[in-house]
Parts: sequence; structure tokens; C-alpha cells
Amino acid sequence: MLKYALGLTLSAAVLFGGCAPVVSEQARKNARVHYDLGAAAMQQGDINEALREFSIANKNDGRMPETHNALGLAYHAKGQSKEALHHYQKALELRKDFPEARNNYAVLLMDLGRYAEAAKEFENIMEDVMYPTPHFAEANLGWCCYKQGDNENAIAHLRNALAADSNFCRGYLWLATVYEAEKKLPNAIKQMEFFYSRCAENREIRKVIDKAFLTEADRQMGFLLLQNGETERAKQYFASCAGAEHENGTLDGLCTKALKRIE
Repeated sequence: MLKYALGLTLSAAVLFGGCAPVVSEQARKNARVHYDLGAAAMQQGDINEALREFSIANKNDGRMPETHNALGLAYHAKGQSKEALHHYQKALELRKDFPEARNNYAVLLMDLGRYAEAAKEFENIMEDVMYPTPHFAEANLGWCCYKQGDNENAIAHLRNALAADSNFCRGYLWLATVYEAEKKLPNAIKQMEFFYSRCAENREIRKVIDKAFLTEADRQMGFLLLQNGETERAKQYFASCAGAEHENGTLDGLCTKALKRIE
């Protein structure tokens, strides 16, 4: 899920030395207009329109770091990793102290399985006292630790992130996954119970939770309970996610298969 900071506030024009091309004031204004149009399209979920507007903004002023960050986001959302990496890196080249772009860059590295590189970036973000949501960076760092086999630090970072924000729903599933890897099933189940009580059963939060994420949570809880010998409870969660699978046209999904095996 792409919950990355776009960095929508444009900074004042920056003067660059060396051989940087001169950009006219009119071109700068055009870039800002198309950037804002792209940001609006991005917020509405129209990635193609956002990409078109950001590209126009970049043609008008290719040295605006916000535009490169936004292009990175758009390409990332479309699964075009090479292009996304290029623009995130360009944004950071133009402005090193751009934590939103650094976070987006690190998330892409994580998505690409480059966990050691991503971890270093998340550590840098956490050191930035001005970054508004360091607990998200710490959670991502925790997941990078898990992916590199460092479960002890993964647990520590994820617990810190959840202590800072008890409504960080993804964190509960990640922490449950790490506890499962440690064969601490009661701890894993407890984290999933926190997810349901603090997220899925919270009317306001549930409105913004993607259905696919709820299906993922039900599937994870079902298998945890099954491993822990709680078959009847597991059935409830498998029945829920099996129903979601059927709604999506999947008649032989993991939840459906699990439910058939234990009924």
C-alpha cells in the first residue's frame, strides 16, 4: 500500500550555481501549476493523470525536487521501479534534507528487497528531528531487520512504533509475523487481537482500511489460531476471508482451502 509522503508544499525558488540551466520565472510558475494539478490527481487516485502533470512540470523546471519526488511516487505506484528510483535519487541530489523523498526512496528499496540499503535510509530519517512521523520509519526499519533475520531488533523497533501510534494497523500484522517466526504463537495472536480491537473494530479507522488488508489479517489470524490448536476460532476467520475471496472470484484461495480442511 502506497502511503508515502508527497511533500505537497512547494519551496521558494532555489538558486543553483555551476552549469544549471536558467529557468524563466514563467516556466517556474507553469511548473508549480502543473505540479499542483498532479498532486490533486494523485490524491484522487488518478495515477496516469498525475504522471502526465508531473512530467509537464518537470519539463518546465527540471530542478524542482518536489516534482522528482512526485514522479517517483507515480512511477512507484505503476510498478515502474527503475524510473521511480531515478526520480527519488534526483530529488535527493537536488535537496539532501528532503525526508519525505528519502522515506519514499527507502520504501521502494524495501519493496525491491534491498533491505540493508533501506534500513540505512530509515535510520537517517529517524535522526531527523523535524520529520513528523519517525515511528513509521522505525516500523519500516523493524521490518527490514526481520527480513534480514534480526528478529530481536525487529521486535524492538516495531514495539516502539506501536507505542508511538497505537493506530498503526500494519504494525500489528508485522509484529505478529515476527513473533510467529520466533515460535511465540500466543504473542503473535495477541498482536492480531490488538489489530482487531484497535483498528478493524474501530468504526472510523475501519472506513479507511482496504478490504484486501482485512482479508490478509483474517487469513493471518486464522493460520495462527490453527497452529495454536484453536480450530473453532480459526474457522471464524477463515470463513470471513473465504467470503472475501469468493467476492473477488477466487474459489480456491488459501482461506477457502483451509476452511474445507478443518470442517
